Amino acid sequence: MNSRTKIGIVAIVCCLIGAGMFLFDLQGTSLEHFQGALIKVGGVFAMLWLAYPEIVKLPVWLSLSIILVAIVTAVASSVWKKAALVAIPLLIVLWMLRPPPASKATTKKRVSRSSSEAR
Repeated sequence: MNSRTKIGIVAIVCCLIGAGMFLFDLQGTSLEHFQGALIKVGGVFAMLWLAYPEIVKLPVWLSLSIILVAIVTAVASSVWKKAALVAIPLLIVLWMLRPPPASKATTKKRVSRSSSEAR
């Protein structure tokens, strides 16, 4: 069984258990938080299952930096709640405004043009 299949199974199991707890109406118990957590974790694992082919292509350093940023953001948001309300959207906007990476085709065209112009 490959990793993507395991991730999909975890997503389905979490969502089914959370939905089962909702259907059996465990209102007013301490399990309400557990039910919500199961559904949220199941949703995150479902998104991870969908994105798995692209995640495998990421370099290791980028994967580790994404995890590190997520941990720092979680800690900062719990310590400085008001700062997180400003910092997180600001980081998202900065990320969206970054310049697009130069494609290899564009770079090759520039090199071939400069070499033909030199002749």
